[in-house]
Amino acid sequence: MNKKLLLETFFGNNALNVLVEAVGAAFECPVLVTDNAFHIVSASAAGGYADPEYRRALAHSELPLSVCTAVAAGEETGVLPAADSSRSLLYARLQSGGVAMGYILYLPSKNRLPAANDRLFAEELIAKQFFAERRAGSGVADTAQEILTELLSGKFANETIFDLKVAGTYLAHFHPERFVLLSFADTPTGDTLSRLCSHLEHTLPASHPFYYERGLIAFLHADHDLSLLEGLLSQFPLQVVVSPPLVRLFFLRQAYRDAADTLAYLSEKKDGAFLAYSENYALLTQLRRVDAPLFRMETAVRRLYDYDAANKGALCLTLYTYLICRHSLAATGERLFTHRNTVQYRIEKIRDAFGIDPADPDRCPTLLFSLSLALLLQGHDALFIKE
Repeated sequence: MNKKLLLETFFGNNALNVLVEAVGAAFECPVLVTDNAFHIVSASAAGGYADPEYRRALAHSELPLSVCTAVAAGEETGVLPAADSSRSLLYARLQSGGVAMGYILYLPSKNRLPAANDRLFAEELIAKQFFAERRAGSGVADTAQEILTELLSGKFANETIFDLKVAGTYLAHFHPERFVLLSFADTPTGDTLSRLCSHLEHTLPASHPFYYERGLIAFLHADHDLSLLEGLLSQFPLQVVVSPPLVRLFFLRQAYRDAADTLAYLSEKKDGAFLAYSENYALLTQLRRVDAPLFRMETAVRRLYDYDAANKGALCLTLYTYLICRHSLAATGERLFTHRNTVQYRIEKIRDAFGIDPADPDRCPTLLFSLSLALLLQGHDALFIKE
């Protein structure tokens, strides 16, 4: 092992991920670094290691329970059988300045075990860098849950600041596919909430449930069986909303807002338990966020809305449907269960009496937006819900 090169990496980059990559390259094997709770905070897959258990651990950002149990019960340093029979699993405790930081795990091929003195040298550098990043991020006392709460509260001005904060925590390599927002239909007891968290951790590994504002948040991964969520409703009186896909963890706040707005809307409309996907309600919840919808309407559409209100009419609905049906009288009539001649009469009235030309392409986006607000005020929520 080239110790000089590792020292240059340590002093020249000041980044745990870069140092772990260098250690993996030096030992020509995959390397994992975890915190004290066995959450993966850095990883190097030198040699293109593709073992399914290893890949699953990276996706969940935590070690399998069997490995956690064995390492926790073992000595400061030890060897375990790896899932891949051609490899060993070496582990060692990481400490810096007397502070236990976590663990390092190596997956070398059985005939290429790194020398003990080389490993000790690399581990001292990694422990120091790990400690430095935890201190630079927010202090070693900060937990991943506290950081997620700060993210949801809008404490990070940009993704760069967030990335600095999560350095040295498992969140640095945490890539959930979605999350689920769970709220109790009735006020839960402490025991019920505890049982739900235990159930989620058991059935949905690496879901890391925690409570925030409107309910319990639990993360979902690509290998999770979402049908298990329906089973929750038979055991707990829950209102469940599944978030849209998370592009990156930093966008959790925006996705949470969509999920929370969906939960609030459905809680108004439904009694008892339910399961819903917030992406199906995305358009509706965004329209509901518009302040003073009457003020936001185009003047001509506002007059159309007032006419409908005074005469129990359906001109707003007819024009909206006509536009989304690409000016087809037949398709509009079919959607509205109305004869095409009636549709034609209404469109002519809209054009002549209200000065709205549906054929004007420049006005189409504004008309659709204004009509959407009008229809929302008229109670046509179902138009904006994806079934």
